[in-house]
Amino acid sequence: MISFDSSEIVNWADRPDAHHVFPELVRRLILATIPLPGFLDMPSGSSVRMPGWDGLLSVSEGNTWVSKGDSAWEFSCNNSPKQKADQDYEKRTANPRSVIASQTTFVSVTARRFGGKNEWMNERRQEGNWASVCALDADDLTTWLEQAPAVAGWFARKIGKLPETGVVPLEEWWEEWSSATQPQIIPELVMAGRSAEVDALGEWARGAPGHWYVQGDTRDEAIAFLAGAAHSEAEQWGAALLAKALVVKTEDAWRSLERHAVPLVLVRDFNGGVSPQIAVSGGHHVLTPLDASQDPLGKGQTLHRLGRDDTSAALAKMGLLKSKVDDLVGKTARRLPVLRRFLIEEAGFQGPDWAADATDSLVALVLIGQWQEDNEGDRKIIEDLIGKPFADIEEELAAKAGIPDSPVVKVERRWRFTSHEEAWNILAPRLTQTYAMRFKELAATVLRQVSPEFELIPGERYMAAVLGKSPPHSSTLREGISRTLALRGVYPERAKNAASVQHLPLLVVREVLSEGKGWEIWATLYRDLATLAEAAPDAVLDAVARDLWTSPTPFKELFGQGGDPLFSGTPYVGLLGALERMAWSADHFARVAIILARLAEYEPDNNVHNRPTESLRSLFLPWIRFSETADSDRLETLKTLATRFPQAGWDLLIKIHPSNGQLVTDNRLPRWRSWGQDVSSSLTHIDHWRYVGAIEEYLVSGAKGDASKWAAMIGIVSKLSHETCAQALSALSEQSEVLCLQPAAFDLWARLRLELNRHRSFPDAEWAMSAEEVSILADSYARLTPLDPVSAHAWLFDRRPELPSPLPPLFTPLEDQDNQIYEAQRDAVHAVHA
Repeated sequence: MISFDSSEIVNWADRPDAHHVFPELVRRLILATIPLPGFLDMPSGSSVRMPGWDGLLSVSEGNTWVSKGDSAWEFSCNNSPKQKADQDYEKRTANPRSVIASQTTFVSVTARRFGGKNEWMNERRQEGNWASVCALDADDLTTWLEQAPAVAGWFARKIGKLPETGVVPLEEWWEEWSSATQPQIIPELVMAGRSAEVDALGEWARGAPGHWYVQGDTRDEAIAFLAGAAHSEAEQWGAALLAKALVVKTEDAWRSLERHAVPLVLVRDFNGGVSPQIAVSGGHHVLTPLDASQDPLGKGQTLHRLGRDDTSAALAKMGLLKSKVDDLVGKTARRLPVLRRFLIEEAGFQGPDWAADATDSLVALVLIGQWQEDNEGDRKIIEDLIGKPFADIEEELAAKAGIPDSPVVKVERRWRFTSHEEAWNILAPRLTQTYAMRFKELAATVLRQVSPEFELIPGERYMAAVLGKSPPHSSTLREGISRTLALRGVYPERAKNAASVQHLPLLVVREVLSEGKGWEIWATLYRDLATLAEAAPDAVLDAVARDLWTSPTPFKELFGQGGDPLFSGTPYVGLLGALERMAWSADHFARVAIILARLAEYEPDNNVHNRPTESLRSLFLPWIRFSETADSDRLETLKTLATRFPQAGWDLLIKIHPSNGQLVTDNRLPRWRSWGQDVSSSLTHIDHWRYVGAIEEYLVSGAKGDASKWAAMIGIVSKLSHETCAQALSALSEQSEVLCLQPAAFDLWARLRLELNRHRSFPDAEWAMSAEEVSILADSYARLTPLDPVSAHAWLFDRRPELPSPLPPLFTPLEDQDNQIYEAQRDAVHAVHA
């Protein structure tokens, strides 16, 4: 911990800038040790020359240095502290300005040692001019700084005292991180398009002590987001957070702070298994920054990619020309670590220390990304890639893992790059043609291996490991290779020295999904398909289309593998996730929709929500968007589906009408591609109703002459817009003579009866049709009534028949309602008997 001697503060008071900085020091100390002051006005810098009090404060709870209630402050660096205190006291007692002296504590603060301080306070208190009188000097400031480590770090920087402690104040961390670029990064860039995340972070910061994670592409991005948000929200909660926040770099430093008496905000920036609970129970807020490869635990948030418009605006505010802004936004895919790296390159920065002496093995391993050291298949792949025994490679890695800001980390038996994407951008330029060719062959070898678990029946697959049916390579390795293919597909320019291996992700994915692999390859890849879809979307779509139109299609058997989700899983879910992710792209949307419509033919009969019809429905909902595809193009695709797949298209139109509810699960945004990043998830009111209007037009025109379609639609006719409802009723009436000849006419007639019962039972309800509309509905009902008296009357003998012309239940005794049903049944018996 940073400690001060009072003489250091006294010596600093002689500096010309001291009287400008002194109020800022006290203000930070107040914010660091007082929870949420009710009012604080304590200007610093050039504002200290303004007339009036040096500071005004109101707190509900005080401490050793701050009095409870209202207080008025005067600061001094004068080398005659008693004389200055007397002058301030007499001046403010004679004219307290807006302050009510009898309800306010007068506080005199000096950066010097104040001899006789206690005697001076007692004398002034006895005069009774103020509610109380306090005096603080350099000795008090020294002990106060001990309770505010973040402020101590900031002050140490101001006076040139910067010991190595393993602790960095968050504000200092931000200054170093943001100033490494050219031009310097501003908070607006870090928060671009992330207002919801800022709000969530603010709720945590203002709430009770607790643990929170922030996950970015890199750990530094997560910390930068915390600092940037705090600067942006300084007037709300940010200033108090900055005054208390420390970035802790070592486990020893953490141990020294977790039981600190004054509440802090501790940012855990080191690897290790230290639990945050001791710090939280001690009253501290604990934030854990995570990179994209780490699995988050507990409460927190994952940062989305930077928003396009906000990113452009922030870069322009930083002084970059529009052409440069457009170039950066395009080639960095709005990933903050990549964007910062380009800005650092502009400043001539060479990157992290480990990049300068990265070994050939480390360069090659960026193609793998992660692996299990206890998996023989993983070790063999790595040896074949690098051309060395695994033991030698592991020795090199162990040396790298022990350095500060290590590029690799080992968690139990799993090795991984600290940030695969960052390592790719740094190491990919050093990849050779030889490594690229080896990786191409090895990647295909790993990913095309069908898991032997699918040799078991669905109910036994949860025991695959026990029965010796595990794949030869770990899922960790498969995930790492898939991620490398995505990185190569999205950022191909980084591997410039291996550029002659053209279209590497496309070639690998085509080989892995080549014809004749059967349903098992799709089931094996269910965890990796979404990543492979981002790596080579055309290859995945081509393979799906080929197998879908193959006879017999492997997808029929794939969708039949569901069984009990608890024990056998649902291996087709990976395929649906990959399709949903590709649908975010306007280039792939229509093709994905057609594939999902065809897959719906093989939909399993289970209770799993993930199913082709639900995925298809999510793409066309009127109240939310899961694609960057324009609404007009969505509607054109919808029309195409209705033409190519009449039944599936009609069912989809019914399902997406707002009357059928708005429950939907979000489709995950792409992890690597920029598809959909700028899509506003919800439609405007005007766009919504324009879209709904088009759906309703399709419904009315599509139902023409088809009794089964009218039967499916009749329940929502009353929920159509007024104009479309009138068109639908008119069309139904005109077509009724044709419809009554079709097999589905009886079902339509029965549904019409239920609608008549509903609207006539509650004629005054807001949702009820008008009497004129009900009359048209009744006319169609009469025309569709079966000629056979048994068919026409059998429904009357259900347990509780719903009459087409019921007595209003709210105003009719139950006995009268029963009598109405009885009379109808009696008439039916006579009709049948006759």
